[in-house]
Amino acid sequence: YLSEISIQKGIAKYTSAFTPPTSPDPQLDAQSSLVLKTNPSIYDSTRRNAIETVGNARVIGGPPYPAVVKGYSHYFDGTGDYLNIPGSPDFDFGTGDFTLETWVWIDTNSVADGSGNRLGALVSSFNNAGQGWYMSIWGNSTTTGTGIGIEAQNGGVYTSSVQSCSISQRVWHHVAITRQSGTIRF
Repeated sequence: YLSEISIQKGIAKYTSAFTPPTSPDPQLDAQSSLVLKTNPSIYDSTRRNAIETVGNARVIGGPPYPAVVKGYSHYFDGTGDYLNIPGSPDFDFGTGDFTLETWVWIDTNSVADGSGNRLGALVSSFNNAGQGWYMSIWGNSTTTGTGIGIEAQNGGVYTSSVQSCSISQRVWHHVAITRQSGTIRF
């Protein structure tokens, strides 16, 4: 489950240790390239992006929610469900600052990938040339939730940055990745 997904280009919202928000950010839409709020439908409240649901991705009421989540989340059952958002310069960060953030609930372990790890992609953006990035929850051979990471591919060059941490299952977590002046923070 994901809730309150936000992509902000040109802004490193968190530049030091911070306390996760407990209520929606009223400035989010003005600063953001994409905001998927938790309402009974899936739409971008910045009104910049058309969003297509693939598989049975949908908004549902579900697990207990913190105040910021407000009772709905974007549900993906792990079998080919995702949101398709057409490529946009809004998601091409280049070497600039950015913030990616969302609330995440891991219901159970992901299926092991070809390397035997249990990862869960959260948000991604790739153009037709295969250049882009994705934010994911990392896992090992037994557990989804051992870290958070961002991976990027540009011109055949692949980069990855991962922060080990414990992301417990069946609990809401606020996760954020920022880059400020080339420094990535989790």
